[in-house]
Amino acid sequence: SLAAQSFDKDGLCNENTIGYHNFNLSLYRKLRTVLANLQIADDLRDKIDALIGRASHALELCVLPDGKIPPIGDSPRY
Repeated sequence: SLAAQSFDKDGLCNENTIGYHNFNLSLYRKLRTVLANLQIADDLRDKIDALIGRASHALELCVLPDGKIPPIGDSPRY
């Protein structure tokens, strides 16, 4: 439910900053690792895997040709 509220159907975070998108994505990756290590919540892991795939692709589309992420919203350029 939280993931559905945090990311749209295309994998973009509903917050207006790329930094926040990257932060949320990193949290879901960590959650996925914990669930896999504990070998629990297979259905949830499948949903998280799909979310991570969409969100990773969306983040890749935001990267500039020089490899930096633009300062959208209050995110720094990094």
